[in-house]
Amino acid sequence: METPLGKRGPKRSLPRAKLDTPLRTRGRLCAVPDCGRPHKARGYCAAHYKRFLKAGDAQARVPIREVEGNGHLNHGYFTVPVPRSQRYLVGGTAKVGEHRLVMALHLGRPLQPDEVVHHKNGRRTDNRIENLELWSTCHPKGQRVSDLIAFGLEMLARYTPEIGQWALKATRVERSGALAGYEKVP
Repeated sequence: METPLGKRGPKRSLPRAKLDTPLRTRGRLCAVPDCGRPHKARGYCAAHYKRFLKAGDAQARVPIREVEGNGHLNHGYFTVPVPRSQRYLVGGTAKVGEHRLVMALHLGRPLQPDEVVHHKNGRRTDNRIENLELWSTCHPKGQRVSDLIAFGLEMLARYTPEIGQWALKATRVERSGALAGYEKVP
């Protein structure tokens, strides 16, 4: 039922003085010194305003990450386009997590399917090589001592090929006696 005041109560309007001033001023810059980004709200740019909402402080001393290119966040990880010349490092995909690309470039080889790139400080967007470490999630099946030793030898051959005379070459002959399939390489 319609009332004299309307469906939702009395209409409220801004005072005439407020209507003459624009809601957003163009050309205004962030209030944080040396920021230089355009104003969004409460005197801050979008990045400082988001920090203000989250932490109660604009955190002016913390630098804002400059994003170059057209990457984006995906589940907290920064995803970037991969140049055609580097796609062999990531299995031919056009977009990949930046941390995986940085590690593959550092190693100079594609990552194995069982390798995981871990962020030491826990920040998924901090993809400096100093903050990244390579983890292997490959685990042996079963718990026989001979299987564990064979697995250890495989890991040594995979990650430390420079161990010279102690390097072992896998020539698996049969499942029983897992060490029987290895021979010493000079």
